[in-house]
Amino acid sequence: MTVNYHEENYNCLFVECMEHVRALDCSKAFDKEEQLNSLNIIYEYVLEFFNNCDEKKKKIFCDFFSKNLLYPLNKWVNDEFDECRNLVLNIYMLLEQNLDNILLDIILFKNIEKDDNFIFNCINRLREDENQRIIEDKEEIRLKILQFLYKIVKRDKKKDKIMSSNLLNFYIYLKDILSSLSILIKDPFPLIKKLTCELLCELIFEKEQKELNHIYRKLLKNLLDSLNIRQQDIRELILKCLKKLMCYDTNREFLNNVSECLKKLCKNKSHNVLFEIVNCIKVWFLNIKDFNNNEKAKLTYIILMCINAHISPSFNEHCYNALEVIAKYTFNSSNKLNKILDDKDTCINNSENFKEPKKNEIIKSDKYEELEDSIHISRKKNSSNKRMNEDKIFEDCEGFINISKLFYIPAPFSRISINIHKFFCEIKKELFYEIMDNEKNSWSEGEKEFANIITMFLIFTYNDNFYFIKHILSFLYKSLTSFKYIDYPSTPLLINDLLELHQDNAVDTLEKYCYEYESFLFLRKFVNLIITCGYLMPLEIVIFEIAHLLLGDNIKNILINFYKFHNLSNEKVYCKNNPNNCKECKAETDAYFFTEDYIFLNINYHKYHQKNYEKKSIHERKDIIIEDHYNRNRELNKKNIAYQTDDQSEKIHNEPEQTEKKNENINKKEEKKNDVNNITENNKKKIFLFERINNDVYKLPEYFCDNENCTAIIYENKKIIFIILSQILAGFYLNDLSLSKLDDAYINFILFLINENINYENVDSFPYILLTLKYLINIMKNECKNYSNVLFHFLLILQSDNHFCSLSEINKLIETVQFYSDKQVVHFYNDEYIYFIKNLQNIIDFNDFKNFKYNIEFLNILLRNISDYIVMEYSSYLMEFLHVIITYELKPFIKSEFLLFINFFCSKNIFPNFFLANSQDILQNILLPLCIWKSGLGEAEIRKGSLLCIKSLFINKLFDIKIFQNNILIENLVCTLKSSIDDIWNNENRVISISIIGELVKHLNSNNILLDLLDNLLKLLDDSNISIRKYSAISLYSLFQNKYLSLSDEKCEHIFPILLLHMDDDYSKISEIIYHILMIAKNFNNKIFLKHAKDSTENSLHAKSFKEDLMK
Repeated sequence: MTVNYHEENYNCLFVECMEHVRALDCSKAFDKEEQLNSLNIIYEYVLEFFNNCDEKKKKIFCDFFSKNLLYPLNKWVNDEFDECRNLVLNIYMLLEQNLDNILLDIILFKNIEKDDNFIFNCINRLREDENQRIIEDKEEIRLKILQFLYKIVKRDKKKDKIMSSNLLNFYIYLKDILSSLSILIKDPFPLIKKLTCELLCELIFEKEQKELNHIYRKLLKNLLDSLNIRQQDIRELILKCLKKLMCYDTNREFLNNVSECLKKLCKNKSHNVLFEIVNCIKVWFLNIKDFNNNEKAKLTYIILMCINAHISPSFNEHCYNALEVIAKYTFNSSNKLNKILDDKDTCINNSENFKEPKKNEIIKSDKYEELEDSIHISRKKNSSNKRMNEDKIFEDCEGFINISKLFYIPAPFSRISINIHKFFCEIKKELFYEIMDNEKNSWSEGEKEFANIITMFLIFTYNDNFYFIKHILSFLYKSLTSFKYIDYPSTPLLINDLLELHQDNAVDTLEKYCYEYESFLFLRKFVNLIITCGYLMPLEIVIFEIAHLLLGDNIKNILINFYKFHNLSNEKVYCKNNPNNCKECKAETDAYFFTEDYIFLNINYHKYHQKNYEKKSIHERKDIIIEDHYNRNRELNKKNIAYQTDDQSEKIHNEPEQTEKKNENINKKEEKKNDVNNITENNKKKIFLFERINNDVYKLPEYFCDNENCTAIIYENKKIIFIILSQILAGFYLNDLSLSKLDDAYINFILFLINENINYENVDSFPYILLTLKYLINIMKNECKNYSNVLFHFLLILQSDNHFCSLSEINKLIETVQFYSDKQVVHFYNDEYIYFIKNLQNIIDFNDFKNFKYNIEFLNILLRNISDYIVMEYSSYLMEFLHVIITYELKPFIKSEFLLFINFFCSKNIFPNFFLANSQDILQNILLPLCIWKSGLGEAEIRKGSLLCIKSLFINKLFDIKIFQNNILIENLVCTLKSSIDDIWNNENRVISISIIGELVKHLNSNNILLDLLDNLLKLLDDSNISIRKYSAISLYSLFQNKYLSLSDEKCEHIFPILLLHMDDDYSKISEIIYHILMIAKNFNNKIFLKHAKDSTENSLHAKSFKEDLMK
């Protein structure tokens, strides 16, 4: 009765559409257009029905639909006409919008076989046919099917899991839907791809089902292939899908592929995409239990890339928090694992959460032992140096806080999560390899990005990271070599100021240093990386690597050369804790030592100069001297060390005995290192820790470079290496801990590196050597008083570079050195001059122009700053050097440079007493011989230089008046000048010679010479060159002023017509000069003058005016 009642009800309600329902019966022959029209009418009727019905009618409709429409519509969803399929989907969309879960479940899932189910048919439409083409060829319909499925899944997620667990059980088709989605993810239509990913994200399949493993794998592979799509929102959805799928064991092998894809995505710098990448990695760390260190490193590197994208501070905070969660979880899991290992009562084989073979392989492997040994060594090293503690690494250093702007570290900046630190230390070798491997493969994509990443790596590990300095220095050198502004004049100034510059005043910075913004950021990031290395790493290790780059030799040979330079052949060590038992100390210590005999100390500065000048002067004997020294002291190479007490001195055992002892007991080696730390820390008796450092660093296995991929780098650009050294010292200086004082051994080693490179061949490195000295002086502070002489010597050399180095910065450092010492600046200059002038001839290479110019400039600086009495006291050395220009066969361009120096020396007029004493020698034996005429343009330049020197001597009155009593000298001088005046091919030399005559005639007392010169000058008034006429007139004026000049009447008859003629010169200045000459000359015989004046005729107005004045 009930069934009949419902049938009657819905027959009454739906009587209008029953005819159209019968038309859908595919078993009967109906016209296709008529069927399509019926479908359309049914859709309109259902739409109208739901707009006006109540809940009771909906139940009746559900019964009607299940009995009359369900099977026909499910068949029509596979119809060949897309309009039909589309209308069927529209009808089902109306059902989903208007029916509750119970009614919709009846229609979709109850009382119907799987093959006849609408959802199953839709899913099948999304599969591929035999030709690997999707069955549903219409994009619009594929999209509509996905939209319907998505709504069903969303309703399933929102339903009450307890009360409605059996409703809308979509997951009976999970395998089919996942299989279809794995195909649709490749769909070229972006909306379909997007909705596919959204549907995948909504599906709940948290527990891995082995029967679906092949589908999971296919899904993941196709998702990875789709990551290259342009739409960022779709990428974000794909990442959400990957986050879920990668947690399954079956996809574990795809981790490397996923990592590579994520690295590429990081370069696009989309906020939402990067945010999702970080979330993915965090989820994987929390769910995948068997990560090895290489895999941890790959994923951690991706997070560092995300931080380096500079999206926003809040995003960086999110990344940092993710790292902290990962680190905390990793160490909690590791602690549980260690607890299991330590528990003897626990059967490891029965533990489901632990895989014994994998762990045991790591523990028993050589690499694990090497790693443990390395960690032990580095821990010991850092504890001995006490550079920092775990809780506060950076203290309150304001300068270093600027670097923190590159990435997020929670305030205060002095604290970093200890979990992050431990996590980074655990994977530091693998992570560093990952960074450098990606840098090598991404060379063209921006080195500055890797500079930031390495900086983050160093700060998050912040100790035990000195292993990597060799590779970091190599990376820095390669990157800075390609920097286009590396030779820019403002680059040293910018590097000097970078720590004080903030990002908000970048525009002002660019204007001040004339930099492009990208180049400014590039340099800033690399300088920050170098400073970070200097701040965090033991300086003694870093400077050894830099020494290797600078000097191009292995560390051992560099140190041997260092010992030889200091003449350290018999090292003495004073035991701090046990001074009376030197025998015991001797047997327990194995290292290189230094004593108070450092050659750079003020007390040994004379030895430094002797060594330095010997090295520069005797090139042929240099190797012989070093060889003798090496043969005499070859015990140094065998590490034989002498120990001395107050009462006795003993020799250590020979090398074979030492080697045998080392092989007997490994622990003694560590004890020896401990004893090294017990050596006295007296500043003049410091131990050099090379042996220990060498064991720690240079004997480590090579993790980061294989022979196939690594290429040797030739470090030719020392300028870049000094940039690195200067900023390493800047980082060390910023570490203002009380124990950051630099040992004397390392002070001397740095000074040694500077001394080896501060020469004319590396003049372009001078600005960065200046920066190196600046930070070294700031680090040394009061220690400067013991090294003030050599520091001043280096600063003095830097003054010779007037193109790159800032003189104001040099003067500031000189003032600082003077402040710490008890010596006035002038005394520094005086001492340097004495050392230099005594050895000058041996130092200068007269065949090398650059060498000559460099040393001449150095002498110039000294002469401008020394005391007069020092010049006089050592004048013989200076005169001996000046005679070199005559006694040596110098090349013409070197002679010209030499004469420029002499002229500069004369023109400054700073040492008149020296010239008064030596002017005759300089004039007669140096300058006049160089004025002799010889063919060639080079010789003409030499004559010009010597004439300029003579001119400066006379203009500045740097001569003894007694030279004019030397008739031979004067006659030679006059002859030389007359010869130069006749050189019509070189007007410059003629003008200079005429100018010299103008100065010479002021002091001559020989009337014959004066008359001779008068005739020559009168002839020059006829010259066509205006300058010749002008200077001849000036010289004539000086000549007529000489009181020793006497003119006979005959001479007057000769000269007055000539002078009157030239007073009518077109050039009014020359006419005026001759007018003044005639005013003096007419006094010799006014009658003769008037006679010739009346007869002369003038054309120019100025000449007529002058004549009127003369006739008065």
